Amino acid sequence: MDHDAARGRAAVARLVEPHEQALLASLSRYPEVVEMAALQRAPHALVHYLRELANDFHTYYNAHQFLWTMPNCATRA
Repeated sequence: MDHDAARGRAAVARLVEPHEQALLASLSRYPEVVEMAALQRAPHALVHYLRELANDFHTYYNAHQFLWTMPNCATRA
């Protein structure tokens, strides 16, 4: 699959909620964090970044509902 920059920019424009924008900002830092960690021989910097990124994902998922229960639907055990 080829990267389509215009399609990517259009998709990013749809991210309007603060949690979405914060997550996107965190994700966009990945290349610079990896490069800095490599140049400074500081793998812990990458670990700290990934922990912050996980926290951002956690915050995003807590702020949005992704799974809904269907009313009048019995669950099977």
